[in-house]
Amino acid sequence: MPLYFRIPNVTVRPATLSHVDLMPTLLDAAAGITSPVLFGQSALRPKTWPYTVITRFNAGRAPYEFCLHNGKHKLLLQFANRKEIFASKDLRILSMRSCKDKCLADCKKDFEQWIEKEFGPAFDRLFQ
Repeated sequence: MPLYFRIPNVTVRPATLSHVDLMPTLLDAAAGITSPVLFGQSALRPKTWPYTVITRFNAGRAPYEFCLHNGKHKLLLQFANRKEIFASKDLRILSMRSCKDKCLADCKKDFEQWIEKEFGPAFDRLFQ
């Protein structure tokens, strides 16, 4: 679901943001600071991480499906252990798509190498 917000007298950089970017943006707008404790990035500053993380609402439980978006491609994933995602050791690929929603599984011969190239830094940051 898209979220639009307006901060009076502030120009927000147009970008795709994650829900984790909301609090850093509000903190930056209110106090002019960024926090190393918060995972996201302020939309008021140049974007330093090119990925958007989108999680699926899961009725009060930790979301077991999520999407990584790098501005060109989308990778929809699911934790193998749905009930205890933090104990899960594997991810299932549900979908690989272009921004035009074209299925990439048919286009990529070595999709593991492609995923590492396109999304490796996101996995490193999210699962280190």
